[in-house]
Amino acid sequence: MRRQFIGEQLGLSEAQAEKFWPIYEDYLAQREDAHRQKKILRMEAQMNDLSDAKAKELLDKHLELQHREIKREEEFMQRFRQVITNVQVIKLVSLEHEFRRKLLQHYKERGGHGEHSHTE
Repeated sequence: MRRQFIGEQLGLSEAQAEKFWPIYEDYLAQREDAHRQKKILRMEAQMNDLSDAKAKELLDKHLELQHREIKREEEFMQRFRQVITNVQVIKLVSLEHEFRRKLLQHYKERGGHGEHSHTE
C-alpha cells in the first residue's frame, strides 16, 4: 500500500526505483525501530513510582533518541539524494506525511484506534 502510493507519486524511473527501494526499506525499518524505542520510553515514563534519578535517565534517553533521529534523517536524505532528484526527495517527505494522514483517516473511518504498522 505505502510502496505503491509512494512509487506512483514519485514517478521513479526504472533505474531510480532499483536503487531507491532498498534505501527506502532500510529507512522504514530504522524509523520503526526508533518508534518502538520511543514507545518503550513513554511506557517507562508513565510509571507511578518514578524517582527523580529514573526521570533524569529517561530524559537523557529521550534527548539521545531525538539526536539519533535527526542524524538518521540527515543520513537518509543524503542517501536519497544520491539516487533521486532533490525535487523527488522533497516530494517524498511530503508524501510520507500525506500517507500517514490518509492511513490514520482510513483507520478512523473503520473505527480503528490509529495503531498501525509503520512498515506497510
